[in-house]
Amino acid sequence: MNAPTLASLFSQSELKAISGRFGDRNHPTAVMIGDPVVVDQSTTQIAATTDLAVAAVLKADPQWLQRAKPRLLQTKDLTEPSGALAEIRAYGALLGSEFRVEANTAGGTRPSAEFEVFALDNTQVTIEVHAKQLHGNEQALLRKQAHDLNSKMDALEGTANGPHVLVSTTEVYPFGRPDPAKPNDSDRTNAISKLCGRKDREHQAKPGIPFVLWLDFQDAAATLLGAGETAPLSSAAGAILSGVAWYAFYGWRGAPVLHSGDAPFGRQRILTMEHDGRFRQGSNVAAVILSFPEAIALLENPRIDCALNDSCRRLFLTIPAFDLARSLVNWGGKSLESIVEAYQQTIEAAAAVVGVVP
Repeated sequence: MNAPTLASLFSQSELKAISGRFGDRNHPTAVMIGDPVVVDQSTTQIAATTDLAVAAVLKADPQWLQRAKPRLLQTKDLTEPSGALAEIRAYGALLGSEFRVEANTAGGTRPSAEFEVFALDNTQVTIEVHAKQLHGNEQALLRKQAHDLNSKMDALEGTANGPHVLVSTTEVYPFGRPDPAKPNDSDRTNAISKLCGRKDREHQAKPGIPFVLWLDFQDAAATLLGAGETAPLSSAAGAILSGVAWYAFYGWRGAPVLHSGDAPFGRQRILTMEHDGRFRQGSNVAAVILSFPEAIALLENPRIDCALNDSCRRLFLTIPAFDLARSLVNWGGKSLESIVEAYQQTIEAAAAVVGVVP
């Protein structure tokens, strides 16, 4: 018998209802089942991860999956199926770990999922899942592009002699378009700011229980962030780049943000971070899980009283695809603050060597 997949949850009429284009994009659920046919490696990997998660959830909690089904088929607001898919992937990953997992019984009807997991010493952790979407203005831009292209195709229909091809391109900034009037505004600083503020109300946190925010970056509509962004610094094409995820949580007001750019004589452009990272703002989040197509990483908050304990930290390592090399874990509850301070000194030294302030 074949293992259950996402596609196996739906009837042919349900699959037909989510086939085709919905404004500027294909339906997120349809993309995960190969409609249209998937050709890029990242989407293929995300679809495979989703199928594995469906099989795990269907075995452990089929009623939860049934409640999530209406959201997977939603066509009016495509953030709903994207959110439901993120929750399924998170649930499947947690079920593959050594945590005992309890899903919120309202998981199929609430806009954000919440899970309670329990370590071997019975320590409880609350996990809330969020699927990052394209910035609203960028979504509107893509909708306009799709509308204009369809209008041109309609105008050509019946008038052109023989086959014809229309091509339309646009530049998309997933976290928002930089404002050239703002001196420290760029695609990278925008991404840092938006990720820092994601789910900033933290209203799902419960007193005395560590609260973890699970951020899913596996929406096939756009590649918003890669696993390499959890490092404080990385390199590409001879340039040093500031890590978006690292800065979003551990950065500080006044931190140099390193960009690739067209500064003269091989120097790099440097902008200034205008706010503290989330973990420097008195956040109630004990840690964030960043779920990428290629890896799952844990970034822990070193400045919180209601922190994870070592039993929980140990079990997070048992999540399939967990990557310790891309994570920052506060082993023993004491080590991470000094690591962050050392990285801060490294960033400042690197900026002094390679950068030029515009």
